Amino acid sequence: MILFHNPEDTDTPARFKHIVAGELLSERSSVNFLVANGLQFTHPLHHLGKTPKDLPVLAIDSFRHMYVWSHNPRSDIDRPGMLKQFIDDLNSGKLHREFHQGPDPTPPPVGPAIEHKQEEQAKEANPIGHIPKEADSEDAETEHPSTQHDAGRTSPPESLFRKLAPSRTRYTILRDEL
Repeated sequence: MILFHNPEDTDTPARFKHIVAGELLSERSSVNFLVANGLQFTHPLHHLGKTPKDLPVLAIDSFRHMYVWSHNPRSDIDRPGMLKQFIDDLNSGKLHREFHQGPDPTPPPVGPAIEHKQEEQAKEANPIGHIPKEADSEDAETEHPSTQHDAGRTSPPESLFRKLAPSRTRYTILRDEL
């Protein structure tokens, strides 16, 4: 987990370190917590679609993808449980699933009053009480919004850290070169 910040902003990194020490010590065996100067590390920010104007930016680099925290680090970093939830979402695969498929659909709240209102609206739209055949064919061709792939959505960038592995074309004593 990397907090990219402006070097002039000393408050956000201090609050980040405090919340890590207070809430996330149990995660230190599987997550490294880093603070990075966002003015020096502009290249990773660029791959996240961010600029130094967007600082601070909090992200998790899984060495496969980089996931940006959707909340505002300046105001939400102190909120109890939020960083832990971000890590839990990574561990559960939710971040990876949403990376490829978009946000998880959330069903609208349904209660007796809402169901009754929906029934009344349906009766007003179609007082006869049946659905015309043309509407069926149009609806069959149109995907439900939760299953559509948002073509305008940009996905998190691939991690660049895996490219830091030793080159296979360079000389090494780890394998037979002859």
